[in-house]
Amino acid sequence: MKLPSSSATNLEKPNLRHFLKTQDFTRSELQEILDLMKMLKDARRDNAVPQLFAGKTVGMIFEQPSTRTRVSFEAAATILGGHAQFLSPNDIHLGSKESLEDTGKVLSRMVDVIMARVDVHSTVAGLAVGASVPVINGLCDWLHPTQMMADIFTMIEHLPEGKTIDDLKVAFVGDATNVSNELAMICTKFGIEYAHVGPKKYHMNEQVVGMIEENCEKYGGPS
Repeated sequence: MKLPSSSATNLEKPNLRHFLKTQDFTRSELQEILDLMKMLKDARRDNAVPQLFAGKTVGMIFEQPSTRTRVSFEAAATILGGHAQFLSPNDIHLGSKESLEDTGKVLSRMVDVIMARVDVHSTVAGLAVGASVPVINGLCDWLHPTQMMADIFTMIEHLPEGKTIDDLKVAFVGDATNVSNELAMICTKFGIEYAHVGPKKYHMNEQVVGMIEENCEKYGGPS
């Protein structure tokens, strides 16, 4: 099965960036996000979080329920001075009475960010095509970029003394899932040696493997 394309372009805003998969970003861009994450975590510890999201709203679309994703996004919006709206498929016309592109376009007129946790990747990609605000992939059948940013952040926080991120080796045991696909992409982007162990029929598909090999060649990780 071919990995669906996550490229999404809004012709009215050619510089708009969506967060559909970590593979869409360079290592330095991902590192900038990780640095911001650390700054905000330290600021929260010191009760000095900057109100970067003041007066703004994130619309959260949930086809797939999740305790941690919903609570973390709502809490983050509040802590940063903004607001989050929960939207289930029963609350909006998600590709039924309105196309996905139209839903992305309409929501963009009322919210500042769209987060979608969906059944299939084509749904979040379709929203991004019509949206004129950033769209974040909160999970789909192929990818899970927000969780992987948190995972790589945790690895960096707990590095052994004297070690750097590209000294690490990561093993994933189990069938190829959205988690293993994204973990493989981000690990190899940071030069980490990555191993997937599981039954052959459940290995990552060739397109994902191609992305991993491309990362290894570009960023120096073992292939």
